Amino acid sequence: WFDVDADGAIDAFEYGLEGIAVSVNWLGLDGVPSADDVNYTTATDSDGMYAVPDLPIGNYTVVVDSDS
Repeated sequence: WFDVDADGAIDAFEYGLEGIAVSVNWLGLDGVPSADDVNYTTATDSDGMYAVPDLPIGNYTVVVDSDS
């Protein structure tokens, strides 16, 4: 979302940003960064939300592309 007042909270007057690249990295069966990791990519929708369906159970890291 665009944090207009920079308070770290989503306020009623703030809105989501569409088209922001998001990477979700599944940390594999071992649950830590290693060779078995799998990366999934998506983008935010018109409300600034994103979804990655059918993710395996486990640990993840999420990276939002601040340049997009």
